[in-house]
Amino acid sequence: MIAVAVEERAKMALPFFCCEISDRLFDAYLSGRVDLNYVLRQGKSNRYSFFDWASSEDGETFKLDTAKADEIASDDFYPQPGFFSANHTHRLKERQLAKPARLAFHIDGKWDAADFSKFVGRIDEIYSFSRIVETRGEKSHLLDAFLHDEIQPRSWTHGGDYTQFYRSLKSQSQASEALRVEKLAYNSPGEIVVRGEQEALREVADIVEAYKDRSDAAAGKYLSLRRLLSREGQLSRTVSAGDVSDGLRQLLLRMTNDLLNTVGMQNGPRLLEACGADTVVFSKVVLSLIRRVRDAAQFYAEGRVSSDRFVETLAPST
Repeated sequence: MIAVAVEERAKMALPFFCCEISDRLFDAYLSGRVDLNYVLRQGKSNRYSFFDWASSEDGETFKLDTAKADEIASDDFYPQPGFFSANHTHRLKERQLAKPARLAFHIDGKWDAADFSKFVGRIDEIYSFSRIVETRGEKSHLLDAFLHDEIQPRSWTHGGDYTQFYRSLKSQSQASEALRVEKLAYNSPGEIVVRGEQEALREVADIVEAYKDRSDAAAGKYLSLRRLLSREGQLSRTVSAGDVSDGLRQLLLRMTNDLLNTVGMQNGPRLLEACGADTVVFSKVVLSLIRRVRDAAQFYAEGRVSSDRFVETLAPST
């Protein structure tokens, strides 16, 4: 629920206009990606109300008065565009990163908008993947369930499955856990600085570095695995998953784990379990990750991102 004070409403001393919103939308507001006007206009259509702050005895419990259709449509009750979470005079209570850090990429050469978008987008996808798959402790079972629900219902036969999967990985992150771009210096040489969970950022740096150092081996193993899937009719699933032989399953499992190990990832068993022990799906998901690592590493190979990056650990309160 989110609310804004309004100038007047009949029979109310301190009227507020409010609506129910999704966690995802609230997190987008906290992270500064959308303004308050947008948030209120995206509320659930049948969940707009008014309340009178002055009528509350404890400052926490309010009687809601359902807003009428013409009130919801009126601009009078919405804030002016351009008010973001950073404009609040009181610090918002936000979920904090357990171990926040900054990762800086030093850049050079010519970059256009599409280049920045591609590089940061790939880093974000690798970060989101690593943050979920590598999480341990009390959150791990929730993220395992999330992975299971995102992986198993998909057919993995067209590009839309992969696009939606990585979009879901990123949107699953709470506002405080998502990767944020803190600095983007366009001059040459320049710098891109991102902020996120320390362990996930280190994983990103290590994966890209490993691919960079073993690019020929990784590319060869990627192509071999993809060709095997194609030859066996599994890229487009022209052959039913039920017709996959035990020998092929074992071969796919060995080749996929070998590819993961080449880039220094040790999360194969957990990811395989999230894939319902389907080695074909497991292989396809890993191939999709390697494609994103390859795209990020290509900027290093071109000399446009240098290897002298660093990870800076921050105090949790920052």
